Amino acid sequence: MDNFNNLIDIIRGSLPIIQPGISALVGSFVTSMFLRGNTRRAEFEKIKVGKVGEAIDDLRNRGELTLTELVKCKNLIEIAKLADVEYSKYKNVQENECHTKEFCFDWFVRFFEAAGNVNDDDMQQLWAKVLAGEFDSPGSFTLRTIDVLYNLTRNEAKLFEQIAPFVVTTLGGRPFITDMLNDFALPALRKFGFDTREILLLQDSNLLTESRYHEYLKEDERELPLTIENGEYQICMEAKRIDKSLTIIMGRCELTNAGQQIMRIMRVKPNNDYLFMLAKNIKEKFSSDYYVSVFKAEDDGNDDVSYNENEDMLSIQNH
Repeated sequence: MDNFNNLIDIIRGSLPIIQPGISALVGSFVTSMFLRGNTRRAEFEKIKVGKVGEAIDDLRNRGELTLTELVKCKNLIEIAKLADVEYSKYKNVQENECHTKEFCFDWFVRFFEAAGNVNDDDMQQLWAKVLAGEFDSPGSFTLRTIDVLYNLTRNEAKLFEQIAPFVVTTLGGRPFITDMLNDFALPALRKFGFDTREILLLQDSNLLTESRYHEYLKEDERELPLTIENGEYQICMEAKRIDKSLTIIMGRCELTNAGQQIMRIMRVKPNNDYLFMLAKNIKEKFSSDYYVSVFKAEDDGNDDVSYNENEDMLSIQNH
């Protein structure tokens, strides 16, 4: 709908300064969908001053909203309130920056159609984080991610949040869960309560890919060491010699694009105990061919993470 962003500007321009921005966006959507852009109607005037709930009740009382639409609108209002709280936590939020952003009406149609069916408190909180993230940076979440989230159960979402601290990555690679068929990874994951069943469930939920096996060869001295990192610590595996026979085969279940986008809004801290246990298991298995070290991330004020390679935290921990 071409006038969607115009409606947002009209409503925002009429709202008191204290009126949250995402609630205004939801009001714009309700206006676009149910008031057909007729700005003279009393409901639109209520929405302009932040009384979205009253406007929806008026529409329902006159029979212009079905019961299903009413439930969806009520859920959306609650999610919008939660999203305003989430958005207030973002750094460097400018009071008037929302006026410079363009929102995709098709994206919000898909989002509201899906989110309007969500009654569970925990899932509403998750949808609110998506809405706040999209409000902050339009285009952050794909339509496919909305579909994945729509089909996600409360238990699956909770499981993904529980396993997210164990997500690691390699240099330039996609985030992944180390496959439990690796004999150096299985004991570590099991210690923290995870087994193959949980991995398979997250694969079925389209948050993880199926197991993929990657072979790492040491053929010449130009190759970089193999690293596994979580943003706070890095496992570094460096071959002791140049030898084509030196091979590490690592199985991993990578996060899908939807999984990566959903994980970002969960804002979980990595489990460093797991990473150190994984490093010890790798060192025990490959010590004859590889130097295995753990380096700590440096806080240099940059977005890109760098690691202090002058101090092996694994050796320190073992003493």
